[in-house]
Amino acid sequence: MNDQPEEHPLRRQVVAEMHMRRFPALAPPARLVQIVRIVAVADRDADRAAALAMPDGVMVASASGGRHVSGETADGVHLFWESHTEASTATVILPGTVPVGFGMMPGQDRYERWLAGFPGQIIRSISLAVVPTVADAAALAQSADFSDDDLVSCDLLGGVRMWSDFRIHEDGRGRLIVSAGSLNPSDLGRLVQRLQELGNYRNLALLGLPIAQAHMPRLASLEAQLAEQAERIGDGRSADEDVLDVLSALSAELAKMAVGTNFRMDATEAYSRIALGRLEALGVRPVPGHQALTDFTERRLVPAVQTCGNFRHRVERASQLAGWITALLRARIETRIERQNSDLLSSMNRSADHQLQLQHLVEGLSVVAVSYYAIGIVAYMAKAVEKLAPSVSEELVVGVLALPIVLGVFLMLRLRMKSVAQHERSH
Repeated sequence: MNDQPEEHPLRRQVVAEMHMRRFPALAPPARLVQIVRIVAVADRDADRAAALAMPDGVMVASASGGRHVSGETADGVHLFWESHTEASTATVILPGTVPVGFGMMPGQDRYERWLAGFPGQIIRSISLAVVPTVADAAALAQSADFSDDDLVSCDLLGGVRMWSDFRIHEDGRGRLIVSAGSLNPSDLGRLVQRLQELGNYRNLALLGLPIAQAHMPRLASLEAQLAEQAERIGDGRSADEDVLDVLSALSAELAKMAVGTNFRMDATEAYSRIALGRLEALGVRPVPGHQALTDFTERRLVPAVQTCGNFRHRVERASQLAGWITALLRARIETRIERQNSDLLSSMNRSADHQLQLQHLVEGLSVVAVSYYAIGIVAYMAKAVEKLAPSVSEELVVGVLALPIVLGVFLMLRLRMKSVAQHERSH
């Protein structure tokens, strides 16, 4: 008998998820190189295969269903890869002094080749230098080729200070310098992780801005066309069917626009919340004479997120407006059709009444005609009887039988008409 309690099938995956994004401890001096790529669904297996193809001499470990791969060399080089919803990150942490120009040291080219071997499109590539003191950072900043107009520098938690111009340099990467301050290696690793996640999620969030901006002119045109169709309905000078065709086309285009952009707009909102959360967790404090990370991020990220939110709201509002106008037009068309059907039914009722009157007239004439011929036949028969029996008067016989003949003919025709009517109703 098994006395062990039943375990939820996702329990171990959930627990692994809580540990998989942990950075190793960072002891200055050190250099971190990280590349974030957007990876198509079809390239997921190739992405993971590239992660597992770490350079020789690296001990490889995989966790959380293969979505996180890490490795470490004997001399303390850390490599790790992680798969996200639509992106993946590949990171190398190299202990030792950061060279001038932020390039690789001799013998480290194999790590550069590993970073370059992944599929997907790069959305962020960064070289981050960790140095012991502010003086060391200031000296390294002189060779980092930072733009003075865009330089961002501020203090973070634990006396950490950072420098970056957030520009792409000649090697295709951004550059960021961090002085360790009073933090121990473990805390410093966690702070650098939050700093990196801020930059990664900021770039992912900003992907929605160009898409929203590209669709804005067409959205404005669709809104103007909806207003024009509403005016056409109001003035009544256009055929309802023509307006309905135009509205159907506009609704279809708006639906296509919404389907094509909803994921990106949702992602922008979600990523921006994470980025702003990471920014708050860094405890940014301005340094006199320099732009702070909070000002840099909020001045660029917040307006972009608001633009994307406004675009999505306009698409939803235009779709609702198209639905309302279409419903109003359909109601008017249905009302007109119902009125036409009512007029048609009234006309059919009048025609039925006329037919009934004609039927009664024909029926009366038929009774007269048939009765006339029937009485004529009886008269011929009465003449024959009068020849054989002179006491029988022809006029008397005809006079006596005329009324019964007329009634008989009338009843016969009425029964025949009822029989025909019942036969028609049964079919």
